[in-house]
Amino acid sequence: MSRIATAVKNFRKEAQEGPKGAKSRIPEPKVLRIMERHVTGDSNRKIARLEAVDRKTVARVVGSQEFQAHMRAQRERFYSLAPAALDALQHALAKKKDPRIAYQLLTDTGVIPSVEERSSALTQRPQSISDEARETLLASLSEKDRITFRLLKMFQERAEVYGLPEDSIFPPPQPQSGQRKPATPKPNS
Repeated sequence: MSRIATAVKNFRKEAQEGPKGAKSRIPEPKVLRIMERHVTGDSNRKIARLEAVDRKTVARVVGSQEFQAHMRAQRERFYSLAPAALDALQHALAKKKDPRIAYQLLTDTGVIPSVEERSSALTQRPQSISDEARETLLASLSEKDRITFRLLKMFQERAEVYGLPEDSIFPPPQPQSGQRKPATPKPNS
């Protein structure tokens, strides 16, 4: 390659990347808006469209060391709140005995099955399986599913002990607002 071609190639490369140590040609307020939009969850494509810049420019701003250092500092700050949040939760449960917080915590951790899980449990008939097959099945499940399985099994056993009908474990789901109630058959008279 000739000296001229090499010089042209280096010139083009420098023009694309900018000279070493050069500042961005994007105005600082626009850079801050790009960073803010990224933090709020907007995609690079959407940010580029809204800010009238190229997607590569957005990626360069978001990938900058300055922004990454800022994000690391914010994450550290967020994670440092975890002990205080746990203390507040523990206080609310132990001292105030707030059942809403306890219920929400159990729901969020998967101990209390969601409405969909309860509905599917009602529509599926439990089958008797051997203890060996049950243990194999439990070993293949996630921790959340194992807990749910054991809770359902415990509820089923308690219903049998107390002579309760199967639908007393989890009542059939009620229609949500806007849905029609299923028609009930009229007794023949």
